[in-house]
Amino acid sequence: MAKMIPSEDPVQNDSHTAEPDIYWRLFHQLDDNFTVIHSLPWLAAAATEIDGRHAPTGEIDFLILHPQLGILAIEVKGGRLKYDRNKFIQINTNEIIDPVTQVRRGTHGLAKWIKGSGGPAFRIGYAITFPHSDMGGRNIPPSLVDYTGNKPENICIDINQVNKLGERVIQIMRFWQRTLANKTLSQSEIDNITNLICPTENYSQFWSSRIEFDKQTWLALTPEQSQLAKRLQSTNRCVITGRSGTGKTVIAMNYANQLAQNNKKVLFVVYNVPLMKHIRKEIKNDLVEVTNFHDLCRVASRKMNYYIPTKVGDKEKWFKEGGPNAFRDAINSNKMQDYDALVIDEGQVIDAQWLRYFNNWFTKKPILICCDETQAFIEFEALTKAEEIASIIEAAPPFLLSVNLRSPKAVFNRLQETQPAQYQQISLREFEQDTLEEVAVLDPLMELYRTLIRLEKDGIPKEAITIVYTKNEPDYTNEYKLSERANEITSIYKFRGLEAPIIIVWVVGRTQDNPLACAYARATSRCIVIYEMFSLMNWRNNSDFLRILLKSPSAPASLFETINSIWPLENILSITKIIQQPNIFWSYQWGCWISEESETTEPIIQQLWIAHIILTSNFPVLSFGQFDLSIKVINPSPSLEADLETTYENLWWCERCNRWTRYQTDSVEKISSCSECSIEPRKIFPPSNEVTSLNENVELISNLRVRSVEEKRKLSLPLFALGYYLTLNSQQRKLASEHLGYWIQNSMKHICRVLMTIDIVKLQPNEVFSLEDMRNQHLKWYPSLRENNGAEKWKKWTGYGISSFLSDKWIEKQAKGIYRRLSIKESNNDVGN
Repeated sequence: MAKMIPSEDPVQNDSHTAEPDIYWRLFHQLDDNFTVIHSLPWLAAAATEIDGRHAPTGEIDFLILHPQLGILAIEVKGGRLKYDRNKFIQINTNEIIDPVTQVRRGTHGLAKWIKGSGGPAFRIGYAITFPHSDMGGRNIPPSLVDYTGNKPENICIDINQVNKLGERVIQIMRFWQRTLANKTLSQSEIDNITNLICPTENYSQFWSSRIEFDKQTWLALTPEQSQLAKRLQSTNRCVITGRSGTGKTVIAMNYANQLAQNNKKVLFVVYNVPLMKHIRKEIKNDLVEVTNFHDLCRVASRKMNYYIPTKVGDKEKWFKEGGPNAFRDAINSNKMQDYDALVIDEGQVIDAQWLRYFNNWFTKKPILICCDETQAFIEFEALTKAEEIASIIEAAPPFLLSVNLRSPKAVFNRLQETQPAQYQQISLREFEQDTLEEVAVLDPLMELYRTLIRLEKDGIPKEAITIVYTKNEPDYTNEYKLSERANEITSIYKFRGLEAPIIIVWVVGRTQDNPLACAYARATSRCIVIYEMFSLMNWRNNSDFLRILLKSPSAPASLFETINSIWPLENILSITKIIQQPNIFWSYQWGCWISEESETTEPIIQQLWIAHIILTSNFPVLSFGQFDLSIKVINPSPSLEADLETTYENLWWCERCNRWTRYQTDSVEKISSCSECSIEPRKIFPPSNEVTSLNENVELISNLRVRSVEEKRKLSLPLFALGYYLTLNSQQRKLASEHLGYWIQNSMKHICRVLMTIDIVKLQPNEVFSLEDMRNQHLKWYPSLRENNGAEKWKKWTGYGISSFLSDKWIEKQAKGIYRRLSIKESNNDVGN
């Protein structure tokens, strides 16, 4: 069968029956050495050479290509036809047609077009198909018959020949091959011609074009911003607030320029030094002096002859106190330069007291301050809210900008989701999926390098790319030569307030909400976020941003690919399941018990098993949270009364060990060194007596209802509490889990809370109970609690426990030691729900 273009069906055009019929006949009657193109339109200016008529476009019904037979164009003329002296006429419509000139013009023009487009010089033969006409035994116009050979040969195909259309096409192609004396074509030449006239191209915008479009379209003043800029001309004091990308800095620069054009001398103050340098480049007017706050403090210190420290250790105090005090004193001494107006960007990180100094300096003069509370980081800054700023400079309530044009819509949506605002924010840009990429990887440095190489292949110049890190700086001095592939590698603390077309956010180490969100918001065309997997999974100690991101329906699959390759831990660790419920494993690599949280295991059940194991085993328990690489190491304890001995480590891939190992962490949660590099790998088997004991306890717990009291009392206290917990129904267990939450450091105290929680959730609403009766019942059920003054200790622990139920509004005190169980409705009302 022939290779057809298009391959699925014939092109839909004015020929509803004739051309589709020819399409399928060619498909079935020619072999796969033939390429058949149906309905080929093209710009046909070259065809004017045939008859002098101008035809801006041309079309060939079928173009057939074959390496040995050459190229043949077929014109299809369906319907009933007649020939009158020198013209063809459609009988039904009486329309005059000229298929010969039409196909000749098409072949000549297309051949010239192919050569001009870089294809081979090749003459194209032609034929005309009349599928509804019978030309047998009748005269055929000389334009369709060649009499110069041994026998007449025509280039017509009529109704008598369409059933053998393939054979007839080959005959005509052989005729033209002899007549035109064309050379044979190689398969690569056939492919080249096919690709020229039927190319396969993706016409999506190049990133370089998109970047320029975004710059021209989205980085100018919006109508909202323009209206505000006009309003500022008649306002003496104004505070502007809004999220990243709403145009605060653009408005501030526009305002300063307008004042300067009116011959006003303007002081433009920022906090961030790189932002200061950027604004200096943008504002090219000598009447606008752009500086940062601490440079003003240095000027003030020199005017007051105050000491300016040069040692790093002394600078921090000077930034907070010495410099601002010198600034205050220079203003009070009237030694600071005189200006006509003041503009401050990043007002949220200018201390409130410092702003008062500015207000004293610019008494009764115009002041504009721009601020964004989401861009205050924990550095030297103290957050000053927009309302307080307005109060300090005696301005009207802050003007809120809500239209974001700088951020791509995908980035805008992510920030809306992870940092929700109390007011409506708007983005006018269309959503483009590829403008935001988020991945989690084990080797972020390698991923950063691969990303830069990919951007380079996409034709993005290094000048458009900025790498922003939120905490730990990437090592760009190694063999990857990152600095040669990006315009800048900088901290978000330095890049705040700035922007770049392509932002790569590099997240390694702990991060905080505002710096991370701010890093996303720096991109104007594309944001690529590379998370070190440990940093992402350590969100419990990190930020709300990551917690929301990991639960978001819009979070990309790429964010979880590496994460999902690790869990369950059996995928990467040499561990084996010891008991089916809960997830208790034995680690052959480390010689210890492994406890892994899962969606199917209730935390209380897992916690009570851990408490049992550390009480009865000689080996520690390594506890993993679900999708969490941090490890809680719980050492064996012969007594439940002692506080748990715990340390913290991290699970990580060690290149030297070539396996997953335990890493020691320093005081700021930063990975430091592998604890196993110097240890020879070995396989440690679990003690058979402990495995046997665990499985016996599992079997006992699973059939607790049919066991005797004596058998139940042989259980450890944690498993006794577990057996009692399993008597609750699903609703009661859910309620108990909500109250118990995390495991406290002392196992005995927590088990006491577990037993009391079970007792209370079993009570009916309004049921009254005695704490003494509850306490005595515990001692009765589990007599060994009385040993070693246990009864007195239990009394103390239950006394502590009852206070938590009072605090959570589960119970209400009726009299000394007497309490009433509140209904859920009462509890909710009491806590204000």
